Amino acid sequence: MWSPRWSPSGRFIAGLNGAAGMKIFDFETQRWSEVQRMGACSFPTWSSDSQFIYFVLAGADRGVFRVRVSGGNAERVVDLKGFRYTGAFNLWMGLDPTDTPMLIRDIGTDDIYALTLEQK
Repeated sequence: MWSPRWSPSGRFIAGLNGAAGMKIFDFETQRWSEVQRMGACSFPTWSSDSQFIYFVLAGADRGVFRVRVSGGNAERVVDLKGFRYTGAFNLWMGLDPTDTPMLIRDIGTDDIYALTLEQK
């Protein structure tokens, strides 16, 4: 288990479980639960109300997903097919204050611009 993320409520902690997915520990019940079994994911991020945890799948079914902590299937929030990632580790995802996913997108670094300087 790695990449621990503490929930805003302080009740849960999430951790990645290798290629198996993600688990959440509930400090109230003192139990682990597997909440995501879709494969290796990255950037687990809690919703502001601690009811959901968002994550990125970067395989064939690329996208940002979220799963309810109380259980259920993960739902796709953003389809990332054709999305060009960038960042220090090729990818980053976080949430804004309204729980909207934020990602860094590469829109190209090879554009050419012509500038005319005015002399004063």
